[in-house]
Amino acid sequence: MRITNDIPRRQKIYFIRPSRYHVFGTDFEQRDTMSDDEAVRCFDDAWDATIRDAIVRGDPVDYEDVLGLIPEPSRPFCHYEHEHRRFRLLGTVFVAQLKKRDNDFSHNQMWPVPAKNYDTRTLFLTFATQAERDDWNRLATRLGYDPEELGLRVLHGFATAFEATQQVVATDGAGSDGPSLGPSPQPHGAPNRRLGRRS
Repeated sequence: MRITNDIPRRQKIYFIRPSRYHVFGTDFEQRDTMSDDEAVRCFDDAWDATIRDAIVRGDPVDYEDVLGLIPEPSRPFCHYEHEHRRFRLLGTVFVAQLKKRDNDFSHNQMWPVPAKNYDTRTLFLTFATQAERDDWNRLATRLGYDPEELGLRVLHGFATAFEATQQVVATDGAGSDGPSLGPSPQPHGAPNRRLGRRS
């Protein structure tokens, strides 16, 4: 299966900045400062290195199913007569649109699938900087967890503590609203690992 990279220039630039898809690298601060030409080259390099092969290995998806996966503003660019394939790269699910052209396929559109469209249990948390995310990864490694597993344990721990406090309030009338939602005191010299919010 031969595929050519015919993604529109404007879409290539969008995938590099301001988006945060890891398949294009995690040096987000550097990506944000790239010129349009540099962003296009960054996309093309990732396409040659990983995206093309991921499309070939991807699962064919029916047109009607694609409409349910991609954001509504993207649907006018999704064409019934084209082939569509779904694939996952570095934590993100994408749908590729391919137009048959002689013996080749033209890859002319690519859409990230919002997490809510394929797993409603998913919760995304965005750190304020890449350095904070790197600190979290190192902490998880030191404790023997995957970063996502450690995050899940922290959230479960908070929810359990909050529920226990609410039960005490209900029983004793202590008047407490549960654990503080503000940042916890940090040990001296400890890195700040607060979780940022998706804007």
